[in-house]
Amino acid sequence: MNQRMTDSGIFLSKCFLTVTAAAMVMFATAFYVEAFDSGFTNRAVADGNARLEACRAVEKAKRNGCVSDALNAVARKISGKPDYRPAARIFRDAAAKVKATKVYRKAAAALNAAKKSLLRATGQARPHYKTLAQLMDKAKSVLRS
Repeated sequence: MNQRMTDSGIFLSKCFLTVTAAAMVMFATAFYVEAFDSGFTNRAVADGNARLEACRAVEKAKRNGCVSDALNAVARKISGKPDYRPAARIFRDAAAKVKATKVYRKAAAALNAAKKSLLRATGQARPHYKTLAQLMDKAKSVLRS
């Protein structure tokens, strides 16, 4: 009788561990699947476009700062999701370089380098980073105007 109860206890423990492990895998999988989200990417780009468009109204001498602030705002928005963090770093770096220069050519070079970095993304990140890269062209357009 005692052996049977012990065997049952071991069996139940193994079942509990198996179910718990399966639940953890399902949770992790669900979290990862939602890491890249087209709706989130599109909202980030729309917000970035609106901020950059508002920079057109800023006087030319302060426009680099405005564009820099817009790029940093996008970086803050996307940095909350782990798979977007590399893109957020690229946006922050580009923002710092744009703010540090008053020469369009240097700012455009920084934005082109950032765009190129975003377009190098592979796997699931590729379509999302490609969409985010459009903001670099918009930023150049605003600085040029």
